[in-house]
Amino acid sequence: MRTMIQKKTIGCMLAVFLLISTSFGVLATTSNKNYRTDSIVSPTSLSFDGRSRLVSAGLPTAVAVADSNPFYTLIATPLAVNYNEQGEQHVIPLYVKNFKNPSSAVERAEEQTGRHANFLIDDILSPKEASLAIAELFWESSTTVLLIKEDTEGYNLGVVATPLASYLSIPVIVTDSFDQDVEGVLEDLGVENLYVCGDLGLRNGDDYNIRQFHVVDEIINECILVISQRFGKTVNYITLANPLDITSPAVLDKTTYEFEDTIASAIFLPTQMIKMLTSKSAGVHEFVVPSDYKFARIKIVLENLNSGKDAEDLGDRCQMLLNNPEGYRYIYAVTGG
Repeated sequence: MRTMIQKKTIGCMLAVFLLISTSFGVLATTSNKNYRTDSIVSPTSLSFDGRSRLVSAGLPTAVAVADSNPFYTLIATPLAVNYNEQGEQHVIPLYVKNFKNPSSAVERAEEQTGRHANFLIDDILSPKEASLAIAELFWESSTTVLLIKEDTEGYNLGVVATPLASYLSIPVIVTDSFDQDVEGVLEDLGVENLYVCGDLGLRNGDDYNIRQFHVVDEIINECILVISQRFGKTVNYITLANPLDITSPAVLDKTTYEFEDTIASAIFLPTQMIKMLTSKSAGVHEFVVPSDYKFARIKIVLENLNSGKDAEDLGDRCQMLLNNPEGYRYIYAVTGG
């Protein structure tokens, strides 16, 4: 029996969207505004709407983005997936790639879909500059915007909240402060409502309806409400999918154990009964998973080295148990062939 242990590590793949263009401008204006915060999430408190006008004729047919900063994936998400006023979904390919050394999987996807990116996002502009430019470039107007603070808390909340931008077809703006640049773009778009992830100091006032998210559960509840109102469907739960589930992790180490043993047949036939009772009918082998392994894949190859006429006529039946040192059973497998 050959047992192979492979050490695996799964890293968090951070995809980045940075805008490649020198022609995008960000409008800055001076104004004095006050703010009202509404962080209560309940079916009766939902007052936000997603009235927006995406420049549909000018949307890209595919987007390719660099893999250097996680906030840019959030900025580009409503470009890749959005819905029109009738609730019809619009989806385009979104390729996350290293432009200097693209993976074969991304290149193969582009070839198989036949849709090469005609909008590239690289690291010429900061997340704030890119998000403001994209909002003005692709939206004629939007009554609601998702604001994400450019820090760890903002990102952790923003990852969960970004689907709201797709459902409502609204821009995602990333910034470290609510300044005149941000205010100018919001004024251009006619924004009335703000979803806010992270502390941007928006407090007390009446110029914007503000939904401040503090914990993930608030965002999930808001998503359920938006889906129910936007699409007329009742939603009881939301599932998050990890894209890394389809990514093969790197194998950092490999250990192989070789075992060989002889056991008696355990077929319940009169000619085998005495031999079965007096002979060894099972083999026990041990192997060790190193204590510093965070993830391990255990592969067991079981081979019959004495498969003769009896095996062909009667068939080999093998049972295998895999227990940990405390006797807890991990695997029970059986074959009749």
